[in-house]
Amino acid sequence: NLRVSITVLLGIPTAFLISFVYLYYRGETINMLSLFSFLMALGMVVDDAIVIGENIYRKMESGLCHREAAIEGAAEVFWPVCAATFTTVAAFIPLLMVGGDIGKFLKIIPVFVSAALLASLIESLFILPVHGVELYRSGIGKSPFSNWEPLRRAYSRLLGTLIDHKNKAIAGAVVIFVLSLISMKLFLTFTLLPQFDADQIYIRGKLASRYGIEDTEKVVSIIEKRVRQCLPPEDLDSIATHIGTSFNDKMEFDVGEDLFQIFVNLQKPAPQNFLERFVYPVIMFGTYTFGTRKHTAMELVKVIENNLRDIKIQRLTVTKPKAGIVRADIEVSFSYPGKDKTKALKKMVHAAQLLEKALSGIDGVENIADNYDPGKIELTLHLNKRGKELGFSEASLASSLIPYYLNIKTARIMKDVSRDVVVRTYLEDRRDLDRFFKLRLPVPGTSRLVYITDICTIVPKQGLSRIWKENGVRQITVTASIDKKVTTSREVMDRLAPTFKKIAEMGVVTEIKGEKRVAERTLRDLMMAGCVAILGILIVLLLQFNSFGDAFIVLVSVPFAFVGVILGHLIMGLHISITSLLGFVGLSGVAVNDAIIMVDFLKRHLREHPSREHFLKAAAIRLRPIILTSVTTILSLTPLIFFATGQAMILSPMAVSFGYGLLAATFANLFLVPTLYCLVHRVKFSKA
Repeated sequence: NLRVSITVLLGIPTAFLISFVYLYYRGETINMLSLFSFLMALGMVVDDAIVIGENIYRKMESGLCHREAAIEGAAEVFWPVCAATFTTVAAFIPLLMVGGDIGKFLKIIPVFVSAALLASLIESLFILPVHGVELYRSGIGKSPFSNWEPLRRAYSRLLGTLIDHKNKAIAGAVVIFVLSLISMKLFLTFTLLPQFDADQIYIRGKLASRYGIEDTEKVVSIIEKRVRQCLPPEDLDSIATHIGTSFNDKMEFDVGEDLFQIFVNLQKPAPQNFLERFVYPVIMFGTYTFGTRKHTAMELVKVIENNLRDIKIQRLTVTKPKAGIVRADIEVSFSYPGKDKTKALKKMVHAAQLLEKALSGIDGVENIADNYDPGKIELTLHLNKRGKELGFSEASLASSLIPYYLNIKTARIMKDVSRDVVVRTYLEDRRDLDRFFKLRLPVPGTSRLVYITDICTIVPKQGLSRIWKENGVRQITVTASIDKKVTTSREVMDRLAPTFKKIAEMGVVTEIKGEKRVAERTLRDLMMAGCVAILGILIVLLLQFNSFGDAFIVLVSVPFAFVGVILGHLIMGLHISITSLLGFVGLSGVAVNDAIIMVDFLKRHLREHPSREHFLKAAAIRLRPIILTSVTTILSLTPLIFFATGQAMILSPMAVSFGYGLLAATFANLFLVPTLYCLVHRVKFSKA
């Protein structure tokens, strides 16, 4: 009915205006996450309005005048609607307990949704009935779409059959739940965040430390030329290069003449689906133009990698931007206890080499690199006995070497007079070693020359350009990226278990970082948030029904919503991710909304008319609002479920969890909740 629809729709701008004012004073901005929150809340804010508006409409259908229908219709569902809203808020607010970067990243979702729902509740209870009185003054009229009786009769027949065989029906529901869990174990894997397309590609490189910025520029010119040749013109937009600096996905900078970073800017993607080809140009009024790129950033990364394989420099990686929450999909750090730094370095380098070799044999693992940064050749000079007898000292030795090596660094290490003095100098090239060993220095106070090898013990070794420490401990870190269409970080870590065992036997300490550590911490926070959400929902249900039995019946919708989450990910071909689980925690509050009002109506009608006919009639009364509230929420999420592109892919699993989970919960609320109600309360119908 058009006028009923208008009263329901009027609640949307009211709720969102209140929410936007609240977000403004919190200092939030309009961004991808706040807009996703808007989409998620869009379907939910009309739920209360639909329930109250539909009940007012039903009262007028039964013959009440517009004023009485508005008052009685709103009053009849006042407490169930309040309970439904508070259960949803109780499910979303605990998401603020998720810590780390993911918690900061997603915190606006529970804040915005909760604010919108509370604003919608106020509008639905106090403003919507006033609108209804005005709009329904001349009656509600009839619509060709208003005849729900055939559907109600079919629903009543099916529900009656289930109630007659309630034990078998409940057993069948349990079997479905168990089978879904088995399917999840067999066919779904876990990943922190889903893979998404990007509009840039990063090429990071490092030459050996002996090379200067001019040498680095020559290598970069070759790489730029190769990239332009291998990428299709319709995919490539431009190339920008930084020589002398490099940074990772978390914007951590490194500086050096041997470093470079190339930004390969890609064209916008070409339209990929029906919405992008035909719908978006209309609804966006031509303000957004699609590009010409036909390949994903990941596909182009592989093309670039294949064309740069023959370029042999110390380090070269080709990646696309990540979400910024984790530095790398795989990140493992090695340290070695003990005071012998040379031995510790050898052990850590060997451990890194073992891990890199193991990673290179796993399909889907790419861009394997480490932060071990060997510097220039370092010579340690110890004055021997003859050198001291000839009158050489640290100062005279340094003075003699300075004309040859202007960048000499001297270190005075003296505990007593007899201790050797160490002098360090850095050479530009290994070929300089031969010349250095033939160097002759003047003997102090004479004109004689003596070979440096006669007065010093010279120990050449590999120096370090950079030393990485964490909590005061030296570390070498290995990183790698993963093609999540092929494998996941958890599967990779499982396959690396024998390698980690071998490394542990060497005495090297292994610290797992990257996606695995972030995922473990986030899952722990999510489990706590989920427990708090269920506890909050249970408290609201007990306040509403004052019965553990009724609370249990309503909560049954939650596990069956999870069945929908599993089926949704199987159908859409997605991994279970953190955003999937976040969606489910929020869904747990929404899934019980219709069950609350269903149980309330069943209890009320059974007290008045304890007959099978009236029980089925009470359930059928809830058919229309349950279908409408579910359909509006699912429709609001449809673009993100089926047509998400770019960075919106991060949030697509959350929408899939919400949409498919709510669909499963709708069937549970319509069929399982009334059947379970009869079983739990051992309902015996009177003969009407």
